[in-house]
Amino acid sequence: MDRNGSGLGMAVEFLRRQPADQVVLNMIMAPGIDGYETYRQIRSIRPEQKAIIASGYSETERVRGAQALGAGSYIKKPYTLAASFFSPNRYGTKTAEI
Repeated sequence: MDRNGSGLGMAVEFLRRQPADQVVLNMIMAPGIDGYETYRQIRSIRPEQKAIIASGYSETERVRGAQALGAGSYIKKPYTLAASFFSPNRYGTKTAEI
């Protein structure tokens, strides 16, 4: 979605209006928001929302926190489309990148 720092609000509003089978969480977003916080807010409105995590950094406590909330696989950037095939619930899903 938005890569300029206002993605949290836009992602939550998008998912409030329209469901997605799965989202891709970017763990590092500026300024001061991240995939964990985004996913926490999304789960408050869509408790069953599926997600995979993408980051160019090593797996962190925030990644593990998002996984504890229900997010699935962690994919290290740069990744290929083929890598996403190893994530859970990959067949027949609509994915919204957040």
